[in-house]
Amino acid sequence: SSLNLIFLCIFFALVLFKALHDNTLISLLGLVLGVLLCYIFSHNRAGISWRPVLYGMVLQYVFAYFILQTDAGLAVFSAVGDAAQTFMAYSQVGGDFVFSKDAAGIAFIAVRVLPSIIFFSTVSSILFHVG
Repeated sequence: SSLNLIFLCIFFALVLFKALHDNTLISLLGLVLGVLLCYIFSHNRAGISWRPVLYGMVLQYVFAYFILQTDAGLAVFSAVGDAAQTFMAYSQVGGDFVFSKDAAGIAFIAVRVLPSIIFFSTVSSILFHVG
């Protein structure tokens, strides 16, 4: 609709103004170039629904602004990051239990990375099953 088009034009004008003002035009051009390359190499260009693409770009910018420019956003995502770090530390404790701490120097991938992947996928499967 025309209201969505007006909203997107205003939004991208603000983004462009901020990019020119803060010397971050390269990031904006990189985003546009990425979408353009995806369009160029698409097999079905007519089948592309541009609304989710544009809304996704807007949502990405809103999240970035929320995280980087507000204290509340930084606090929320710091808390989420700390929770994720604690969650992944549990997999290291399990890996130490299975492989012992002495095995850490032998094969880093087998001792540190694989237990994390297995732990995360197991918890994801359980949560998916629970609903």
